[in-house]
Amino acid sequence: MEQFTAMRDLYIKKSHGFMLIYLIADQSTFNDLQDIRQGILRVKDTDDVPMILVGIKRKRKDKRVVDIDQVAKLAKSFNDCAFIELTSRDHDHVNEVFYELVRQVDKKLPDVTQNDSTKQSRFLM
Repeated sequence: MEQFTAMRDLYIKKSHGFMLIYLIADQSTFNDLQDIRQGILRVKDTDDVPMILVGIKRKRKDKRVVDIDQVAKLAKSFNDCAFIELTSRDHDHVNEVFYELVRQVDKKLPDVTQNDSTKQSRFLM
């Protein structure tokens, strides 16, 4: 298992933004977000990491367990990070999640010099 921890930490170290995903109908997935965020901040060695909380409702019949006020409170404690909830069929909002995360990352990254034709900007998901 140790090699997987090292791989995960390497991916975290090289990443610029994170989606923290929970299931609206499963409180334990929401409760895990604090530990996941702490792990990211530990590896990145900063408290200022672009993140977005994403609540997923998988099935129409799923009953809400995670209260939206809980989500808003957690997002505020995570440096006022954005949050959105969506269904698995909600394609427009899925795009918005990615757009929001890219906007946050773009604010944090230094500007890429336009004069140097050898430099390229890359975004990996």
